[in-house]
Amino acid sequence: MKKHKIEKILALLFLMIFLWICSKGPKPFIPRFTLRIEGVITDAITNSPIADAFAQLYDFRAGYSRISPHIVAEVKTDENGYYYIEYSEVGTLELSYVLFRMGAMADGYCELDIWTQGKCIDCTEEVQTINIQLEPKSN
Repeated sequence: MKKHKIEKILALLFLMIFLWICSKGPKPFIPRFTLRIEGVITDAITNSPIADAFAQLYDFRAGYSRISPHIVAEVKTDENGYYYIEYSEVGTLELSYVLFRMGAMADGYCELDIWTQGKCIDCTEEVQTINIQLEPKSN
């Protein structure tokens, strides 16, 4: 009877050691995706580039409010209105629906309405060119 208890204890100890070793081993591979977006923000009337405008990448995935989407990246344009956003995240993309949209804003201009004018972003890792025009505010 005593020998049977010792065998059970040893088996349990072996199992605990095995599970501990497995938990310390390599973690499963989690893919990383990177969105790369570039473009120029220009005045919709004159077609002139807008320096110091903000290009914004919005995340529309579940978990973020549809009323108030989450800005995951924001950059300023250079003197030529050019911007480049590179956004990386660990995980996978659902390719069956659009997850991201581009928005933009600048002093003296109407903010780009991401709901009606927001530029949809393809779920690809290739560089995407998204040029945006902003309407000047009327006085």
